[in-house]
Amino acid sequence: MSADTLIRDLLLGDDVSGQVELLLNLLSDAAAGRELSNVVSEVIQVTIAGGVGHQQVKKLAYDLCKAVPLLPSDYSLLVDGIKNDISCGVPENQVLALRYLPHLPAEHLLYLLDKGDIASFVAPHTRNIAPAVRSTATTALCAILLKPEIQAAVAAAPDLTTAASDWWDGIVDGVGDSMPDVLVAALAATNRLFEAASSSSSSVSRTVLCVAAAQRAALRLAAGIGPLMDTWRMLPSHAQVGDTMSVPGISQHDLPC
Repeated sequence: MSADTLIRDLLLGDDVSGQVELLLNLLSDAAAGRELSNVVSEVIQVTIAGGVGHQQVKKLAYDLCKAVPLLPSDYSLLVDGIKNDISCGVPENQVLALRYLPHLPAEHLLYLLDKGDIASFVAPHTRNIAPAVRSTATTALCAILLKPEIQAAVAAAPDLTTAASDWWDGIVDGVGDSMPDVLVAALAATNRLFEAASSSSSSVSRTVLCVAAAQRAALRLAAGIGPLMDTWRMLPSHAQVGDTMSVPGISQHDLPC
């Protein structure tokens, strides 16, 4: 029996600890620079495209896809699996898939943009009922929108320009979210937009697009601050301090790779 068959049988079985051990070993092999193309293809087919496996196993499978070069034939299966995970309604799976999405090569993100999959599978989840999904979608959508290839495509198509403006609205509106994780993700994403708008290294079309989005974001933030400040004024002074101290700070760990 071949090694690929053994791996497939293990992943299709019920031995979760064995599956976790396998994927941890593969991640170690990837870090050591070993060739894993065929093995990774099996992992994608079973755990991501096939939807088989425990939550921890699926997370490790996505981590493995980040750690090794994938074959061209792997990407269609991977994208199908990502879309299935996002649309499945299980928050844990949605978070894993959304978190991975910005790691796709630009040509695959452009394909998803052109097909309308960013509009249907990603943008709506900035308003998902689950806070973890909202925060992850906010971070992922920001990372996608700031990619040079995506910005060039958006700038060249008026319908996409309009759609991207609405998507940025969804991101920025997270600043008013009642859940700290969502608020922090929205603040980090909005800060990245402002940085991109002021960057001198961007092309003219990218700068114009980012400046327009940043100006709109600033107006939305200004409109939302008034009611928020009114709420704060009604709180006792010690409660205001406590609320301020409870909001976590933004660090590099909040930003996508």
